[in-house]
Amino acid sequence: MKYLMPMTYGVILFLSGCGQHDDALHATQMQRLQLMMVHAADMAVQGSDQIIAEHTGQGRNLLSQSADVLRRAMSGSEMNAMHQGGAGLSPIMRKTHNLGDAMFNLLELMMKSSTEQARARCRLNQSLAMAAEGTELVLSGHLSTEDDLGKFMIEQGRQLQASANGVLTTHPLDNTSYAKAIEQVVEQMNAL
Repeated sequence: MKYLMPMTYGVILFLSGCGQHDDALHATQMQRLQLMMVHAADMAVQGSDQIIAEHTGQGRNLLSQSADVLRRAMSGSEMNAMHQGGAGLSPIMRKTHNLGDAMFNLLELMMKSSTEQARARCRLNQSLAMAAEGTELVLSGHLSTEDDLGKFMIEQGRQLQASANGVLTTHPLDNTSYAKAIEQVVEQMNAL
C-alpha cells in the first residue's frame, strides 16, 4: 500500500506531462498552419499586384495558388488531426478559423476584381502585405525559444502590424466590401 500512493502520483504526473506536451505540440502545429495562411495572404497581394500590372493570367494564377494554400491549411491532415484530438474548441483554433474565414472572403473578392478595381485597391493591399509580414515575424518569434531574438521578432512584428493599422485608420477608406474584408483579415492577423 505504501508503494501504491507514490506510484499513483507518478502515473498522474506522467499523464499530465503528456497532456502538456500534446498542448505544446498542437500550439506549435497551429502556429505553423497560421504561417501558411499568412503566406497565402502574401501570395494574394502579389496576385493582385500582377493584375494591377496587367499580368492578369499570372495574377489569377497566384490568387488560385493562394486559395489552394489556404484550403490546405484549413482542411489538411494536420488540421483534421487536431480537431479529432480535441483541440477544435481551443482559443488558438478559433483564431485560426476566424482568420481562414476572413481570408476566404477576401480571396473571393480579389478573384472577382477587374484591373481597374485592383488599381484602386493598391493601398489596401499594401496594408495587408505589411500586416502579413508583421504577423509572420510574430508567429516566428513565438516558434523560437523565448530568447532575446524571439522577443525582438515579436516586437518588430507588432510594430509592422501597428503600421498597417495606422495606414488603414489614417486614410479614409471606401466603404466597400473589399475594404471591410481587408480590415477583417488584418484584424484577425493582429489577434494571433
